[in-house]
Amino acid sequence: GKIRSWKMDQTLSDDSMPFKEGLSWTAHKGPVLSLVMSSYGDLWSGSEGGVVKVWPWEAVEKSLSLSSGEKHMAALLVERAHIDLRSQVTVNGVCNISSSDVKAMLSDHAKGRVWCGTSLSFSLWDARTKELVKVFNIDGQIENRAEMPVLQDQA
Repeated sequence: GKIRSWKMDQTLSDDSMPFKEGLSWTAHKGPVLSLVMSSYGDLWSGSEGGVVKVWPWEAVEKSLSLSSGEKHMAALLVERAHIDLRSQVTVNGVCNISSSDVKAMLSDHAKGRVWCGTSLSFSLWDARTKELVKVFNIDGQIENRAEMPVLQDQA
């Protein structure tokens, strides 16, 4: 799936289109199901299979500043700049977040968090560090085992 941006023409005439395609890039193998802008200006996107990617504001801003003749280079710049959060929380093949489609995203500007919702759970991320804070299932139970202390056998 692609993420697309449009430039809004400030001078509206009768024959001009008010929106012109600005920057677009291939974001996911499947469709982009959800988008949100974090309190830090990063663009977060969710897709099929629990995939969550972050597009840092610096890369998007730089790409938007390039000329229309440099669109291809701008798209490549943004595509390569993403952070795949699912791969960051996968340890030894075990992942703490759901593999269900990420259909909803919400940015909490008060605490700098991003919420990602699937049909079975939702995950809470720190928008600044891009670290997983907690994962809750549909019953409200915490599923994130990475934050729980490891109890050693006292035998």
